[in-house]
Amino acid sequence: MHQALNPKMIVINLLPNDVHGDFIKVIKGEEDFEPNYKQMFQYLERIRTYCTTMGIQFVVAVIPSKEQISVMKEYGVFQDRVKLWCDEKEVPFADPRAYFNTLGWEQLYFTWDPHFSPLGHKHYSDFLYEFTQTMISNEFQPDALN
Repeated sequence: MHQALNPKMIVINLLPNDVHGDFIKVIKGEEDFEPNYKQMFQYLERIRTYCTTMGIQFVVAVIPSKEQISVMKEYGVFQDRVKLWCDEKEVPFADPRAYFNTLGWEQLYFTWDPHFSPLGHKHYSDFLYEFTQTMISNEFQPDALN
């Protein structure tokens, strides 16, 4: 028997390269990527509308690039743009940069690659759990299970 999914929460994880492949230019705000932002926000709006219609909690999280945790900590143009959209749409916005900065990039990312290390995945999931735990616990109160 096929059973449909009934999600209570959707977390969208964005990366600066969701706006343009040259993510360094995106996080620095060096070029006008407005058409790319517009397209990304149109997709996010479609997801937000679906979640609202279906009673699903929608959360937007931004995974910082390794450079934003190591040598470019002062740059956050991408996060600022996404946060502004989230604030306007009343969507929770999760930005792990402050948490990650307490750990150091060497614990989070491979030294030879821009992706999370296994420990980076663990820390990111810990961050998301902490960020969403109140929303999750409110959704799964004993009355909500009946």
